[in-house]
Amino acid sequence: MIRARETQRQKTKARRVPRSLPRLSSWPLFFHKPNSDDALYLNLAEAMIADPRAILTYDAILGDPDQPLMLPTYRIEVHHALVASLAVWLGCEAITVAHLVLAPFACAVMGGAYYLFSRIFGGGAWLTVFVVSLSVLLLSADIYNGYGGFSFMRSQQGKALMFVGLVPLIYAFAALYWLTKARLYLVLLFATMATASGLSANGLVIAPFALLLAGCALFAAGPRHLPTFVTVGLMGTWPVIAALMV
Repeated sequence: MIRARETQRQKTKARRVPRSLPRLSSWPLFFHKPNSDDALYLNLAEAMIADPRAILTYDAILGDPDQPLMLPTYRIEVHHALVASLAVWLGCEAITVAHLVLAPFACAVMGGAYYLFSRIFGGGAWLTVFVVSLSVLLLSADIYNGYGGFSFMRSQQGKALMFVGLVPLIYAFAALYWLTKARLYLVLLFATMATASGLSANGLVIAPFALLLAGCALFAAGPRHLPTFVTVGLMGTWPVIAALMV
């Protein structure tokens, strides 16, 4: 009887957490703020709106129309194009889209990613893992170069969603594919890797490295299935190839 009640409590908690994830969308109103990086990221979006030339081929931040991008890898980022497209569609400025439209969505994705990560790796203590993880992110949010500084504090920037939202999803989908061999999780893993690279040029390095760590950990923990390890490893090679091409 006691065990049945405890199981019911766990199921109730598991249902409550996903329902509360939309509330995380209000966190940008309290925890996020602009910083110097916005001068570059929002400028790229505004330049796409104002300048008819091919996108991501120039950088208008210094007022020189022939100024090239700071780094060639920025050409692969599509987050700025998304901000510009939504700004045109909604009839508002890029800064409004970044801070009031995409930032709430990013916070909800971050919370959902840690929820899935905690359910897979946290075992019976998944709720504790989930709460502690979010608490650490919030308490360290004002540390500019800390991990928390790339979470809710910068939710208007694509690299924040990549670091805190998609890296946990890479671990989660890699583990689910390793355990189930279901192609769905392999597709989701590929989509997450592609999205990470599109959100930030850092994803070209961070995403394959995260997948490598996940693959090595899963292979060490077992079951040691070499074809699955090779498949997961090959999934992480294409961002590296893309980085070399640009």
